[in-house]
Amino acid sequence: MATPKKDILGRMRLDVFILAHLERSNRIGNIKTNMKKKSKSEYTVDYVRAQLDILEKEWDGVQSRHACLIASATPEQREKLSYFKAKHMDDYERVFHETAGYIYEQIRTLERQEAQEARAASGEYAGQGHTTYRASAVTNNPTLSDAQRLQYLKAALEGDALRTVSTLELTNENFSIAWATLEKRYNNPRLIQTSWFKKVFHLKPVKHDNIESITQITIGLQQALDALPKLGVPVDQVGPFLVFYISSQFDEELLAEWEQTFDDARKFPAFNEMMCFLENKVSAIFAAKDMHNKPNSSKSEKKKVRSHATNVETRARESTSYCSFCQQQHRITDCNEFRQRDAQGRYFWIRANNMCTRCLSEGRTLPSCRSTIVCDKCGASHHTLLHCERKTRPLKGKQDTPRRDDRGGKKEHRNAPNSRRELQAASSKQPVSMHCDKTADQPKGINSVLLATALIRVYGPNGKSRYARALLNQGSEMSFISADLAN
Repeated sequence: MATPKKDILGRMRLDVFILAHLERSNRIGNIKTNMKKKSKSEYTVDYVRAQLDILEKEWDGVQSRHACLIASATPEQREKLSYFKAKHMDDYERVFHETAGYIYEQIRTLERQEAQEARAASGEYAGQGHTTYRASAVTNNPTLSDAQRLQYLKAALEGDALRTVSTLELTNENFSIAWATLEKRYNNPRLIQTSWFKKVFHLKPVKHDNIESITQITIGLQQALDALPKLGVPVDQVGPFLVFYISSQFDEELLAEWEQTFDDARKFPAFNEMMCFLENKVSAIFAAKDMHNKPNSSKSEKKKVRSHATNVETRARESTSYCSFCQQQHRITDCNEFRQRDAQGRYFWIRANNMCTRCLSEGRTLPSCRSTIVCDKCGASHHTLLHCERKTRPLKGKQDTPRRDDRGGKKEHRNAPNSRRELQAASSKQPVSMHCDKTADQPKGINSVLLATALIRVYGPNGKSRYARALLNQGSEMSFISADLAN
């Protein structure tokens, strides 16, 4: 048995190194297990972020050790050792993504809870776009400094309220100044109550086929009814009045549907019955639009495929009008909270919620997605919001050597590796490179062609693998492989 390279593993035997590698790598799965042993009430943003840092460091170690094993093991060892046969790295990568997605979800939940606690239960002034806050969420947290409280306060503000304190630097002294300014300007109970009353009494006409006009009741009015009791305004006995007022805003078709739901026409319906009716109506409209957007099967096969892809994109845009990230009425691509996260955080959240990384739709995975959306930055098959600028290391191996063409005597470079050219070592992530090739018999006056290539590892049906260079063409509808590599 060939011995490992000393410059990588030193004097340690390969099998001993693998055992140590497996033991260390199992720590990735233990992070999520240990977190679940704690009560979520004990979670803090600092604690969860610390777990994320530990996870990323452990994953970097797993990748480094795996790269050492790949570079040190001989082809015979890769075929015999169970570590390479079992493909442990695939399992570790899956556990890493699941754990990272779980941690990012906990961070998002904690940040939203802090923002909601900081946001006053009284809501927003109608038409103003600024928010009032109560002191208990920010000032009564003993773990935060005044500078941190000011940072959280700015993160929860928007509109005019944010502009009021945006010029204040993040110092301990400025928090009391910012808080006093907001209290003086926005802590007016009468105006807060008035803003909620406007949500109740300024309803737009409700149309039977318009989701937005219905959700102004199921979401907006319900929020007002939840907030008013906290301001000392009782709403327990206003149910019949609200039923009459809301039904007066229905168009004829919706009013007829509402009347048909009565079991006893002599009994006045309850407010909860009306809310249930409207929520079912919203679900029915979504379902009808989903069925209506199915592709037309009477067209030719080629046109049917193109039409299906178009309809999938249309359906995805309509179905995501209810944001799955913040539970508000807009597409997730338009969600400010979702866009404020970094690209890696958005990617892990999408993966953790089993959403498509290409069209950002729920209940669909990338292999089954027929959308034609590609990344505007790199042209890959993922949404632009999920594009990460990865830091890559240059490949340390044999360089492409020029060879002399037999026909014209000019030199050209060989970019694609073959069985005679082996790579000594490569990391699991290789950068995409650009190659400029010019053949010997190319006519004069024609400029060189710039080709995008990537170093990849190709596995055959027998489990063996070879490194090869792939030519990337985003506009191609077919994929090809050389006969030498296939054999």
